Amino acid sequence: MKFNKRVYIILVILVAILSSLLTFGVFYISEYRYQKSIEEVGVKSVEKIDYDLPEFTIVALGNYDTTITNEDVKDLDVYLIKAVTTDGYDNYYNEYVGIRLKDILKDRGLDEYNSITMNSNGGLSVRYDRDNIDDDVYIVFERSGIVFNSDEPVDLVSLNVYDKYFVQNLTSMNFS
Repeated sequence: MKFNKRVYIILVILVAILSSLLTFGVFYISEYRYQKSIEEVGVKSVEKIDYDLPEFTIVALGNYDTTITNEDVKDLDVYLIKAVTTDGYDNYYNEYVGIRLKDILKDRGLDEYNSITMNSNGGLSVRYDRDNIDDDVYIVFERSGIVFNSDEPVDLVSLNVYDKYFVQNLTSMNFS
């Protein structure tokens, strides 16, 4: 079977074009993903808002034997936190509504500890050293307009540079 010279030239040109497009496309996508993973991550803004807290109870264990309820913290400042987080592959923009954890601890007199282990109803535990609890660690009640389940209305979200923890359905804190 003989190839027509014209068909051969067209095939070579098509392969060259396809190869160029694939190379450019892979480079563009990988560069876009790289840029996307390093830009914009972090807290964008924090503003005080008026908000009716949902009913919740968090048990404090260890050095303390108490509970923290919505009634206990109703006079604390509630914030709308706009933040971009990443899972290492994609960035996610969310708006959270919550109270700073350090404000809750200070208000409730829970200040004798070296670390706190946050526990969810699903068995996840995340340990925070005292130094990791800063202005970017919140007890949150809502994410991007979605109010959490009324049975487990509280999540813990850490938006600081070093920690990107989310503890869904926070039920207890163990102080040590």
